[in-house]
Amino acid sequence: MALALTMPMIATAQSANGPNPSASAGNAIFAERCSGCHDQAGGRAPPSSYLATRMPSEILYTLTNGEMRKQAAGLTEAQLRDVAIFLTGRDVDVQPDPAANMCPDAGTVKIDGKQWASWGHDIHNTRFENEPGFTAAQLPRLKVKWSFALPGLTGVPVVAGDHVFISSRMGKVFSISAETGCTFWSYAAASCTNGSCGLWHAMHVSLASPRRQHLLFSSR
Repeated sequence: MALALTMPMIATAQSANGPNPSASAGNAIFAERCSGCHDQAGGRAPPSSYLATRMPSEILYTLTNGEMRKQAAGLTEAQLRDVAIFLTGRDVDVQPDPAANMCPDAGTVKIDGKQWASWGHDIHNTRFENEPGFTAAQLPRLKVKWSFALPGLTGVPVVAGDHVFISSRMGKVFSISAETGCTFWSYAAASCTNGSCGLWHAMHVSLASPRRQHLLFSSR
């Protein structure tokens, strides 16, 4: 039922001058190449009703660098944009500049029992913080300190000292200041990244070298 209600809404995306021709063209491409998997009840491919909730840039990335690049082979850039506009009912969004708010210094990375340095927090995968620094009664009084425009779906953030590390399924990895939200650095992987990051200590090959921190993430 949800699919039946959502699809007509997407297909009839309007522009100021009437029906959006890009949505109409994208509808035809989706019906020919994609609907056979995405619109099947009980199938593993996400339905159109879910794809409608994503950003157009996420759809484009999936078609060009992600899981659907083989299925999209042969389509022009304009056709890919048409599919994204059809599915989301929106014009393609512009990605924020990752260098727009760089931090003035490098910050400090710490790895100890007080950090959240892996997806499950610790080797026991407890996903629980024993000493959060505030009580349950104080939760209603918490306020947003800063915000950060993340591109697409992301994994679980990991925290180490001044740094918050987070990866995006659109192939981006960020190191963000836990204090201000500024960007220490960003990295663009060749393909989409999966899940969260992990941080750990490792010794360099040379015994004379200092201990180093390593950030681990996976990509396809």
